[in-house]
Amino acid sequence: MSQTYFRLLLPVMLMALLLTSCNYLKNKFANQNDAVARVNNAYLSRSEIKDIVPKDTPTRDSLAIVSNYINNWIRNQLIFQHAEKKLTDEQQDFSRQMEEYRKSLVVYTFEQKLIEQTLDTVVTESQIETYYDENKSNFELRENIVKVIAFKMSSDSAKALKLARSLLKPDSITDFDALERFSLNRTQQYIISYDSWYLFSDLLKIIPITTYNESLYLENHNSVEVPANNSVYMIRFYDFRIKNGVSPLSFERNNIKNILLNRRKVELINKMRDDLYQKADKKNEFEIY
Repeated sequence: MSQTYFRLLLPVMLMALLLTSCNYLKNKFANQNDAVARVNNAYLSRSEIKDIVPKDTPTRDSLAIVSNYINNWIRNQLIFQHAEKKLTDEQQDFSRQMEEYRKSLVVYTFEQKLIEQTLDTVVTESQIETYYDENKSNFELRENIVKVIAFKMSSDSAKALKLARSLLKPDSITDFDALERFSLNRTQQYIISYDSWYLFSDLLKIIPITTYNESLYLENHNSVEVPANNSVYMIRFYDFRIKNGVSPLSFERNNIKNILLNRRKVELINKMRDDLYQKADKKNEFEIY
């Protein structure tokens, strides 16, 4: 580079450096003026925290939310800046990992689109039954389950209680229309689960049944009335299965459907990848050195 050319270029370089420095100082001071917290040269601006408080939050709660956010930001900045000082430039270079992550995201997004567009999502009852029969030993029941009808009613209504007892008798319990009408009109709360299974542990969260052995309780109680304050729970166990036995097909139906769909997804993706490889091989699109 000639001295004449350098003398002409030098003022331009100095001007660019001056403008860059001015912009840096301007942004730095702007950040400082708008800041609500600082850790060394890092600033947390008001604009960054303006949307963290939900609308209609009481003032005291708003202050607590903002204070907690700021303190967490400070802690995170401190550990980040400390880590930056302790790690070498090479240790802080994550470009390879970021590129691998980007590739994974691209492939994952493409495969999900392929599944959405081409996967056969129809699973027949015959396919479900076949899978269940062939894998029955894998379906161990891990919790007690019940088919149950339960009413929560006012303990003061003798007439309604009498009708409920009548409806819950074994010879009446198949009149499902009458049960549903009664549930809607005469109860405070109800559970009708005669055609699907209900976890007994979930039932115990709703109804204050006292038992130290769920299995024995179910084996010895077809129906039960449980008082609670001014109400009474009237319960009829339509059917039950004890844990550690074979889980019934009706309880596993959705699970099996998901298993079959996931298997199809894997097969679809594997076939797509194999086809892609075979086509690329025929076209000599790759080489191994």
